[in-house]
Amino acid sequence: MAILFWIIFVIFLVLVWLTMDYILGGENHRKASKEMTFSEKYGEIHLFTDGAKLMNDLLSNIQNATQYVHIQFYIVKNDDISKKFLSILKKKAKEGVDIKLLIDWIGSKAFPQSEIEQLKNAGVKFSFGHRPKLPFLFFTLQQRNHRKISIIDGQVAYLGGFNVGNEYINKDEKLSPWRDYHVKLKGASVNDIDQIFRSDWKRASGEEIQYSYSVPTFKHGQALHHIIPSEGIMLEEAYISLINKAADKIYIGTPYFIPTKKLMDAFIDCLERNVELSLIIPALPDHILIQEASYTFLRQILAAGGNVYQFQNGFFHGKYILIDNQVLDIGTANFDRRSLFLNYEVNCYIYDSVLIDVASKEIEQDIKQSKSLALQDLQNLGLWIKIKEKIASIVADFL
Repeated sequence: MAILFWIIFVIFLVLVWLTMDYILGGENHRKASKEMTFSEKYGEIHLFTDGAKLMNDLLSNIQNATQYVHIQFYIVKNDDISKKFLSILKKKAKEGVDIKLLIDWIGSKAFPQSEIEQLKNAGVKFSFGHRPKLPFLFFTLQQRNHRKISIIDGQVAYLGGFNVGNEYINKDEKLSPWRDYHVKLKGASVNDIDQIFRSDWKRASGEEIQYSYSVPTFKHGQALHHIIPSEGIMLEEAYISLINKAADKIYIGTPYFIPTKKLMDAFIDCLERNVELSLIIPALPDHILIQEASYTFLRQILAAGGNVYQFQNGFFHGKYILIDNQVLDIGTANFDRRSLFLNYEVNCYIYDSVLIDVASKEIEQDIKQSKSLALQDLQNLGLWIKIKEKIASIVADFL
């Protein structure tokens, strides 16, 4: 009995420590965080929904770089396309181009040390982002830098949902074809995205980037847009603001749907105002308990008259919000609590009617390749699913 008591007591102490670490760490982060804000700008924007085309375009621009390449991904794998990507970075660094590569410590945990050494030997400046640290070890272990941004010579930038790996270019048997959304930008907002990278690089490496290269002259494009970075604060309010402005239709594409009560209240309110709400989500989950965590929210959406579509043609990883065909949000943030309250993300609000029309046609294709869910589809799912759903509800903040 004495041994059992001490085991229970130790478990209790660990749980108390984890809880206090998470709460106090979150409070400390919110107090210390300084949200970056940028103004709306005009520029050129191109939408990618095919990973192979995106990667070809990105690698071509890297190969043509003459001054610098700043690249940040959540995940860089150790497979064929990743090795090609890294090989080009090493080649450009040897040519004298300033190459900086920042990847997330958790997201790229399998990235080999031997590759890091090869990158550094070639002249590539490399850093992991978001290593856990004291005094709030558990909280910082939960944080991720989920941004996927690239900036080349200050002239072109990329942001969106694609990472670097074979599955993102449709070379994974289980997850192919991979459906995602990514944008390429030219214009003054390239500097906004580079400022985000510089801030993340300094936080990760301790090095402040000093510019010694020429500042590009930007030609204004026609597409009005707005770069919105977030650091685990303000994103919930930004999403609620978008939802509340809807008068006709809302389309939301997300691989993970675990909203907060405030967001659910906003959804139910818009449905009561006869706004059409459509969610596009994967039929195939890529993480444990992710699908079960969404069920309780999907039931509420369906019961209130919303539409839920499960994408059938491969894995759906798109991250977008389209409001009344007037505002299109494409970025790195998922519609889950990790993106809302823990992750470093960056989104792009787009107001250009031409690009919105292009994206609308892609969203139509998403829906055509999806199965419409009915409320009864999520009822009577069986005991094992109910158990997993209950577990998922307990750990939803960390999924």
